[in-house]
Parts: sequence; structure tokens; C-alpha cells
Amino acid sequence: MILLDELESWLSDFPPLEQPMRFGNIAFRSWHNRLAERLPQLLDNLLSPEQHSAIVELTPYVLDSFGNATRVDYGTGHETAFMAFLMVLIAVGHFDDCAEGDEDILGTEIGLRIFPRYISLMRHIQKQYMLEPAGSHGVWGLDDYHHIPFLLGACQLVGSKETDDDGKSLTPERVVRNRPTAEFISPWCMLGEAVSFVYQTKTGAPLAETSPMLWEISRLESWERVAKGLLRMYCGEVLGKKPVIQHFYFGSVLKYDQPDSNL
Repeated sequence: MILLDELESWLSDFPPLEQPMRFGNIAFRSWHNRLAERLPQLLDNLLSPEQHSAIVELTPYVLDSFGNATRVDYGTGHETAFMAFLMVLIAVGHFDDCAEGDEDILGTEIGLRIFPRYISLMRHIQKQYMLEPAGSHGVWGLDDYHHIPFLLGACQLVGSKETDDDGKSLTPERVVRNRPTAEFISPWCMLGEAVSFVYQTKTGAPLAETSPMLWEISRLESWERVAKGLLRMYCGEVLGKKPVIQHFYFGSVLKYDQPDSNL
């Protein structure tokens, strides 16, 4: 969390530059260059001395977590890099003290505190620098940048007894098709925040037209089915796609196992 707070504080140092093109503000490169320059010290401060050997593997994951400075873009491969960063931190014991060996505590810390904080930072970066969507599926994607918030948010709602401000159950149809409901739950539910972001950014037509994939999800009767479907979609459309995974780094912690068939 301290690392993410530090990175967000730099945004005021690199305001958007005036340029003819609307998307891909090149001031982002200056912000990202500072990240590359200061990252060794940031990771040194974050980790205990016993964990410093992991810095060499953590570095590319962090750099990739915040988009590509050359293309000034961001997509699902970049959010996957942040998940890899967290997985390496787990593997080297960085969260042992706060989790105390309890997987539920660890899941809450990462899934409900750290990852939403990362998404909040990325929304700020995406809006400030108008990052190009990397590998966007256009209307056939969930949104232009992310997938994981939808997946984790659906998992949050499995078995939930919460209601919206009208006292109605948080069904997939209610959350996705009713913007006020999505906005009402967005402070605590990642899917609510993700759906709200879609409503904010994809305007000019009904949701069924701007986001048909999201609209189809709302037809499912349970969050269990939504979560399973989103997981299959993530494995197939992100982890299973060569244009995405060819940029992913493997090392001694996250190892590459040769699949039976080529990607």
C-alpha cells in the first residue's frame, strides 16, 4: 500500500502535456521513467533483507504492472503482471506477519485491500494520461483495460446477502443493468466499481450496445456462474493468448512449464 501511495504521489509531478492526439499522453513516459529509476530503492525499502534476492524477479513485474511506456498503453497483461508481483511476494513470505498463516486473512489483504488500491491508482493513471487500451476487444470486452476486477468482484458477491439502497437483492441483472446499484456498492465491491467505470466511459448508447459481453453476463442467474464464466474467459482470453503471454516473465518463483501444445 505504501508503494502504491508513493507512485500515485508522483502523478502531480508529471501533468499531461498539450499534444494533438487525444490518447496516449507522452507525459506518462516521464512518470514511468521515474518508476524505473527509483524502483530498486523502493523494493529495497519494501522487503526485508532476507527477501532482497527476489528483487531481480519482482522488478519486471512491477514495471509491467503500470503499462508500457513506449506504446503508452495498458491492458489485461499489465494487470496480470501485478498479480504476478503479489504472487512472488506471497512466495517469499512478505505477507507472513500480517496473515499469520491464515489464508482467509491473506486473501482479504490482497483481494480486498491491495488489489482494489492498485485498480484505483490505475484508474487515475488511465484518466490522466488517456492510456491506449492494449489489445482491447472493443465492445466485445468487459472494459478497455481490465478483467480481474470483474472476476474478483463476482467472487465477492457469491453468497452475499447484501442489498442495494432500494433493499433489492444484488443479482447479476440488478448490479449490471442498474447503474445506481453498481455505484452504490462500488465502495466495497470491485465489480460494482468496474461496472460503474464502464457506465462512465462508454456513453452514447445503451449498455447492451456498448458492452454486449457485460450485458450477457447479467443474464446469468447466480454469481457462482458469473465467476466461473469470468475465470474461463480470463484463462482463455488472457493467459491463453500468445500476444498477451509472450510478454510475461518467468523465473525461479513463477516457473514456465512447457504445455502439451503450443500457444
